[in-house]
Amino acid sequence: MKEKLLKKEDFLSFELKFLATLSLVAIAACLLTVITNIFVGLPYIMYILPALMTFFFTWFYYWAKSGKRVLALKIACTIVTLIIINLFWRYNNGSHGPSPYTFIIMFGVLVFIWSGWQLMIVTITFLLNILVVYYFDRTNPHFIPDYPNDIMRIDDVYGGVLIFGVIIFALMTNAKNSLITQFLKAKQADKLKSAFLANMSHEIRTPMNAIVGFSQVLNEPDISDAEKKKFADLICTQSQYLLSFINELVDISRIESGSMILKDDTITVDKIITEITDSIKYLNKDSIEIKIVHTDELAGREIIIDANRLRQVLINLMTNALKYTNAGYIELGYSLTSQKFIKFYVKDTGIGIPSHEINKIFERFYQVETKSKSMMNKGTGLGLAIVKALVKLMGGAIWVESIENKGSAFYFTIPYKPSISGKSSH
Repeated sequence: MKEKLLKKEDFLSFELKFLATLSLVAIAACLLTVITNIFVGLPYIMYILPALMTFFFTWFYYWAKSGKRVLALKIACTIVTLIIINLFWRYNNGSHGPSPYTFIIMFGVLVFIWSGWQLMIVTITFLLNILVVYYFDRTNPHFIPDYPNDIMRIDDVYGGVLIFGVIIFALMTNAKNSLITQFLKAKQADKLKSAFLANMSHEIRTPMNAIVGFSQVLNEPDISDAEKKKFADLICTQSQYLLSFINELVDISRIESGSMILKDDTITVDKIITEITDSIKYLNKDSIEIKIVHTDELAGREIIIDANRLRQVLINLMTNALKYTNAGYIELGYSLTSQKFIKFYVKDTGIGIPSHEINKIFERFYQVETKSKSMMNKGTGLGLAIVKALVKLMGGAIWVESIENKGSAFYFTIPYKPSISGKSSH
């Protein structure tokens, strides 16, 4: 049920974060265990086991942070956990010590890691494991060492309970906070979506009214040629806006369903930038200065990229800059980085983004609040969400820097994939 409510990548992200947190908590608990075992006076094997656990969980932590091969990480973590708790049971006095509690705690932890039929397999494995150790504990009492005295046993049991309590508190608090965060995000997304749906009829009706109205006016016999051209231009502008609106709805739907497929086009960055500059000049009604800044490294050099999607990202960023810039300039730049990425940026001297909103601007349906009536509720709030998704699909990353009332700068990278021919033939 959980996977159906969350997108697969969101669920994987939660699992990885939980595994990373689990690893950090386990490392701290292992170190605390070593101190407790020294204080209690347990055998040296009870120092070696926590030390080995520290090594494994440090490895798991960096593995989880890498975000790669999640399934392999989960399997390795489960197997190592089973081995460790059985060794702990064997050398920490079986049912006489705190080791039985570890089966309950570790099983509770693995509930967050596995789900569905995989969780069922893990559950059956744990139950069988408990039955086996119960059988050995009952039928072979001499197989498990006993405490030299009751004082040592009492100290060890209560020390173990305290350590396990710290583990449960830390992990459950992390899980609770994650769920609360996701809940608040879901509520905000639902609120923004409701506002979007309420505004959508306006976004469709306004250009449609203009198109229908001016089309009817064009049939009037007493209008001049200049007026006809003006009305035709208005019809064209409103049609383009309506088409852009519909395209955004289609794109976000395809992205969310995972059906967006990129193409491999061979083209020069120069050509794409020229096409975008021409488009922006048409939209630039307020005569904001448009600057193009680039190095000669990519001049005339062909790359392999989905040209339409790259155009879409750059045009969205440029039109977004135009939307929030009343005076000054907009600068579009690109260069080749040492890591073999092409780095693009779009800077403006617009209204900027408040610091508390920077982390929200790439969310669906979100629009920066502004006091300017000409800018309020203008657009769908999907443009930057689409930009981020497309950059990610192309294998890149995007980020923003902004100072309120001074301007913003959007940066993104895409992998540099030169074509075999290397140079354009223009």
